[in-house]
Amino acid sequence: MDKCIIDECRSILAECRNILKQCKSGGQGQLKSKVESRPSPLGNYDSILTAFDGDLTAVQFPIAHMILGPDVLGKPTTGYLYTPEAYPHYTVLFNNSGYNHGFNSNVGRTAACAYRTAVHQYGHGDAVAYNATAFVMGDGNLKGNSFLSNPAGTLFNGDISAGADGVYLNPYEIICLDNGKDVACVGHVVNLKRDNNTGANEVFWNGIRIQEQRQKKYRCRIHAIRWI
Repeated sequence: MDKCIIDECRSILAECRNILKQCKSGGQGQLKSKVESRPSPLGNYDSILTAFDGDLTAVQFPIAHMILGPDVLGKPTTGYLYTPEAYPHYTVLFNNSGYNHGFNSNVGRTAACAYRTAVHQYGHGDAVAYNATAFVMGDGNLKGNSFLSNPAGTLFNGDISAGADGVYLNPYEIICLDNGKDVACVGHVVNLKRDNNTGANEVFWNGIRIQEQRQKKYRCRIHAIRWI
């Protein structure tokens, strides 16, 4: 085996030992927890009534939250209504700091984050920073002839609005670094599995949809460049 590969493996193992040593000594942070064996019993995650029946002794924030009643979230006639007072989590970040070094690029730039999560994957399978699942049933009150008026499930949504000329609206950006390693990378994956194509209520499936909502045109819908 190549000596460089052996040395790299030894370095990784040494780092793993150091991390395990810190964990065993209680150096995980202010809120400390660890799981070293398969939890038992497990809950039934298909219902909020049974999702917390399992062994949750190592779970730091087990939260069950129900929004009940047809009028709790309001009845808007236009727009899109948020009700933070009814949600299990609500965060407001106000930032009046920050720095950008140059005038022609974003090199040398600070970041203010409402949430930042670090994942260290030294095991196998997938290690994920955030994961969500949604099941859409609705209340049986289907309206109109368009799917847009019916109940929906969304894993992520939001909005960004400008308050001054020249600012940059950047809703999604990911950087993938191979660090000189021979790896695979796919920037965006959407897996679609459709078993019913009846097409009632104007339903259709799109892998990616870009909607132009105003009269002012933008430069392009998809733009690909190569940085060197």
